[in-house]
Amino acid sequence: SSEGTTWTRRDTGIQEGLYGIAASSSIFVIVGYYGRLSTSSDGIVWTSRSSDTTQILRGVSYLNDGLFAFGDNGIITVSGSGINWAERVGSANANQQQLFKDVTYANGQFVAVGQATQSNAAPVQTSDSGLLWRRWDSGTDVALTSLCFGAGKFVAVGKGILTSPDARTWTPSTVPTDANWTKVTYGNGLFVAVGNGSDFPAGVILTSPD
Repeated sequence: SSEGTTWTRRDTGIQEGLYGIAASSSIFVIVGYYGRLSTSSDGIVWTSRSSDTTQILRGVSYLNDGLFAFGDNGIITVSGSGINWAERVGSANANQQQLFKDVTYANGQFVAVGQATQSNAAPVQTSDSGLLWRRWDSGTDVALTSLCFGAGKFVAVGKGILTSPDARTWTPSTVPTDANWTKVTYGNGLFVAVGNGSDFPAGVILTSPD
């Protein structure tokens, strides 16, 4: 859709489910099950690409002039152009049995959040280059689903909300309601988190200036 009102279905050539989409200045990228990845210059005609992995890709982001697709078992596959991709995993001290749910770039580093698949933990991983990754303890045992950076700090959300000045040490925030927080963003001087609460209406949104 060019105006967001009238939509046209397009054939991507991917039969399995899709989890994420991102765009650089020149290309769209979609990802999904079994490492499926396809690109398009116009959003209409799509070309299948090798993602260099068969793991489920949960999302893709355009960060620091590069494309990063991420997903199960600690997989991050990267590309400069969107055409050729190379798989990356956590460093030697990072348990690769991790499902990545979101990746961002801020303060000179890449930061990934998700959940360990073989333990009750939600580690955070950081990388200066996007190639080698180091694992940090977030202090929570529930999956982290989203993160952002603003006002000099990182904010990650899941069952609760955590903040960190450096993505290494994390502090729980006090929130007025319980919810499974699904996304967080920062803009116009405000953090905004959305999620699903246990009471009706289930949709919950929180804002914070700090």
